[in-house]
Amino acid sequence: MRTYRGIAALLATWTLAALALGGCATEQKLPEAPPIIDPRGAQSMGDMEKAISVLQEASHHANAGVRANVMEAVQPLKDERAVAVLEAGIREHSTSGDVTTDPWVVRFAAVMTAGKRMETSLRPLIQQLFPDEINDNVRVAMVYALKRMGDDSHMNLLMRSLSSTNPDVRANTAMVLGLLGDPSAIAVLRQDRGDPDWRVKFEIKAAMARLGDDEAVHAIVAMALSSVVEEQWNSLQLCGDLPQEIATSTLKIGLRPNWKLEDTPYAQNLRRNLIAARGLGKKGINEEGKSGRWVMIFLNADDPTLRDEPALRALAALALGDILKPGQQAPLVPLLNDQNPQVRVAAAAAIVNMLSKPR
Repeated sequence: MRTYRGIAALLATWTLAALALGGCATEQKLPEAPPIIDPRGAQSMGDMEKAISVLQEASHHANAGVRANVMEAVQPLKDERAVAVLEAGIREHSTSGDVTTDPWVVRFAAVMTAGKRMETSLRPLIQQLFPDEINDNVRVAMVYALKRMGDDSHMNLLMRSLSSTNPDVRANTAMVLGLLGDPSAIAVLRQDRGDPDWRVKFEIKAAMARLGDDEAVHAIVAMALSSVVEEQWNSLQLCGDLPQEIATSTLKIGLRPNWKLEDTPYAQNLRRNLIAARGLGKKGINEEGKSGRWVMIFLNADDPTLRDEPALRALAALALGDILKPGQQAPLVPLLNDQNPQVRVAAAAAIVNMLSKPR
């Protein structure tokens, strides 16, 4: 989980057609969709409790990336335990006092999630810690969170951080400006489109697209047809957050076997497919129920390429969380015991997401 890039990379998604296990998707018999268990019933609530327990345990994991994923996972959770996890993440600093081992990515994820939740109970804590925060990425996140909570007293910092010598800070600042939703930021972002860092350029373009700039939207959509697989991933991931009328056709292209990348490793094509399927799931589009069932085939496949790629299993779990309906969490429950902590957290995040949806 990068700055925010690494965090978002885990949150990528899946596909339909390219899950042609062994090369021919049409020969696979689709499993039945999992039955819907009453989301308010004992079974669903038991599964929710298991998922929350996994997240609570993982919030103490030795790996900062895993802890940061937990901070994002609790975003939809309407439970005081989510606030407790976020507060601990916001307070987290290096126990050694060494700036090089500072787990700032955890604070960044916790503060961003608090902002997205508009968790005003954490506003005093963020205001208290802001003056002494040593990491500029976290300070950018704090400005975002405080603005979302009604405190815009630090907004000028974003103009300065957009010119930071650190490309991660510039990229995260552009991302925050896009998430804040003020179209007046387009003019500021446009001035920095020529940034020499590829990630900064993408985040500026993504922010402008989120804010409704037509040129940026067209550029993002065009990237879905790029011959560079990483550009496809970034484009499709962003399309999951763009308006349905703009993004749906592009996301459906992401479900197809990629004729432009015939020599691309199987796992890379699957990542593109998973991102596209999850994006469609966020928009309530399940390709007539097939997408979720193809993801289940993927998860159950006895394929060493898939078995040895925990990041792909995690993406598949997250995709199911957006594709399936509340009460259909049965395929995710076994993943709560996966050997890989990334997969366990993704499965727990998916269950929390699914069972927190409106019924």
